[in-house]
Amino acid sequence: MVLTPSDTLQQNWRDEIINVEKEFIKLKNKDSKNVQCTGSRYTKELFVGNIDNETKIKREAKKLVDKYYEFYGYQKLARRIENFLEKKDALGPSRKYPNKAKIQYIRETFSNRVIIM
Repeated sequence: MVLTPSDTLQQNWRDEIINVEKEFIKLKNKDSKNVQCTGSRYTKELFVGNIDNETKIKREAKKLVDKYYEFYGYQKLARRIENFLEKKDALGPSRKYPNKAKIQYIRETFSNRVIIM
């Protein structure tokens, strides 16, 4: 999961994970060196079959990044936690100890994940 303060920074993160423009330049120049900071991990999955349709490859790159990463702005993450607690509030226990309920939700939801801020 990548936690960012703005949508602009989210796009920058996506471009760092896999930058389709760099791959097209590399293919055009018939270069074999790696141009991605993630190595060839994602390009192996991305460039299978027809590589002529740039729009389709960009769309597939977005899907590929979304498969492995979740992007949240600070407010979006806070809203997600608050919405969960509001739904759970109908059950009662989180009303008495709201911070404890938040911590429990974060542990249960985001355990075994790397959080990049």
